[in-house]
Amino acid sequence: MLDFDVWMRLIDARSVTVQRHIAAQNIDSAKADAKALETHYALMEEYFVKAGNADDAVKQSADGRALAAAIPVALDKQDFAGAAQSALTLARACNDCHDTYKPFN
Repeated sequence: MLDFDVWMRLIDARSVTVQRHIAAQNIDSAKADAKALETHYALMEEYFVKAGNADDAVKQSADGRALAAAIPVALDKQDFAGAAQSALTLARACNDCHDTYKPFN
């Protein structure tokens, strides 16, 4: 549970910084943030799979991982609008999940 709380906080922070890096067209930093987001969403997906009875959280985690993975692809194409949309959608989805699954409420 403690690891999960740490991951959520890291995702929250990276969701903000990736948007800033994309807006500034700082590609390397945006890609690093996206990779970290992808890694943490994969960890959360595994956590929810093991926890069971959280199919919606498994799906949200997988969707978040896919959105994070889409950011570097868009940046490689110089598609800053696409990368920004993925990052914004990711941030909104992260907030939606908090109401149900945020530990230590």
